[in-house]
Amino acid sequence: MLVGRIMECEECDGNVMHNHDKYSEACLSRHILNNSVKRKAMEDLCERSRKLIHKELRSQDLDTITYKYIRNISRNMHKARFS
Repeated sequence: MLVGRIMECEECDGNVMHNHDKYSEACLSRHILNNSVKRKAMEDLCERSRKLIHKELRSQDLDTITYKYIRNISRNMHKARFS
C-alpha cells in the first residue's frame, strides 16, 4: 500500500509529494529505541551498552524486538560513541 500525501512546506515554495510504504508500528518502535539508546550512550560514555539497552527495553513496552535488532542497536551505539 503506497501512501501519497502532499504537504505544504514553509521553507520551499512548492508542494512535496511523499510516495512510500507506511511504516509499521514495530519498525517505528525500533527506530525510537535505537535513537534514544544512541542519545543516552553519547551522554553517558561510561555506561555499558547492554545496560543502556536493557534499561530502555524495560521502560518501553516492546514485544517484537529480536536479538538481531539488539545487536544492530549495540553496533550503532558503538559507531556513535567512537565516530
